[in-house]
Amino acid sequence: MCKAKIEGQIAILMGIAQIGETLQKLDNTLIKKYDLIEKEGACFTKNYIVHNYEGVHLALIEKNYKRFFAYLKKRNGKND
Repeated sequence: MCKAKIEGQIAILMGIAQIGETLQKLDNTLIKKYDLIEKEGACFTKNYIVHNYEGVHLALIEKNYKRFFAYLKKRNGKND
């Protein structure tokens, strides 16, 4: 695998981890106000990425995020 692809994967994983970390810090009143029901899943994914010392299963991350983005599109009324 080329170095650029590996670095890109690591950057994406760290970005996902940052999203989970930020959501974890949000007050529950904000979570309810903006209907951020995805907080728990994002925090779980962050913990999986950050604490899985034997390696992250990239196909699992990809599958979950494809499912999540499809859910967001449906929730927001987009049918692309």
